[in-house]
This record gives sequence, C-alpha cells and structure tokens, in this order.
Amino acid sequence: MIEESIINDILAAGPAFLLIAVRALAMIETAPLLNSDSIPQVAKLSLAGFLAYAAFSSALVKDWVLAPFGLSFIFLVIGEAIIGIIIGFFLTMIFAAFSTAGQFFSLQMGFGASETFDPLSQIENPLMGQYLNLVAMLVFVTITA
Repeated sequence: MIEESIINDILAAGPAFLLIAVRALAMIETAPLLNSDSIPQVAKLSLAGFLAYAAFSSALVKDWVLAPFGLSFIFLVIGEAIIGIIIGFFLTMIFAAFSTAGQFFSLQMGFGASETFDPLSQIENPLMGQYLNLVAMLVFVTITA
C-alpha cells in the first residue's frame, strides 16, 4: 500500500517528476564517472528515476502546478536538459583539471613516458594523472554521498 501511494503521488504530479528526471538523466549522461559506455542505459535510466524520486519526495516539489501539454512545458524540459548537461560539463572540466595537473607532475617527476589507458575517459593518461583522477573521483563520491 505504500507503493501505491508513491505511484499515485508521482502520477498526480507527473510533469514535475519528468522535469526532475530529465535534469538527472542529462547530468548522468555527461558526468565523468557515469558516462562510460560500460554502464548500461537501463542502469542510467534507473539511477535517474531514483534520483528524481529522491528529489521529488520533498513537499516543495509536489506543490508545483505545471501544464503538461504545451510549448512552454517543452521549453521547460529542454531547459532542464541543458542545465543537466552544463552540470555534467563542469564536472568533466574539474576532472580534466586533475588529470592535467597529474600530467604536469608526471613530467616533472620523470614519469612522463609511463602512460596507462584510462577506461573511464578512454584516453592514455600518465601515472600521476591517473592517480590524481582517482583521488578526485574518490573525493567527488565522498562529498556527494
């Protein structure tokens, strides 16, 4: 019976749930930790749905009044997708800064020629770049959890 009330809440405020889910999915598709091809699309969609439900469960979101059919709602969906892409892009820039710093450190330490393949970003990365990228991912996951 709890499940039925959850589903009824989501269906009653479906447009608000869709907006949150679109932003979450756009961010997941572009964020550096989750945009790998090794993660199935079903898992990404499920994670976006879970994140949307977690954000949707607040009382503030349930009070939104949105007209689901219309040009203004389509623009809202596109705007939420763009915001999610921008968030993922900024996260990618932060991880790229850590990787670049590791490349500079590797060059100064003499490890510039020792590169390994990074399966997440699909590039060759020096050892220190790989190390700093993993530290950045650890800090990111720790902060967001």
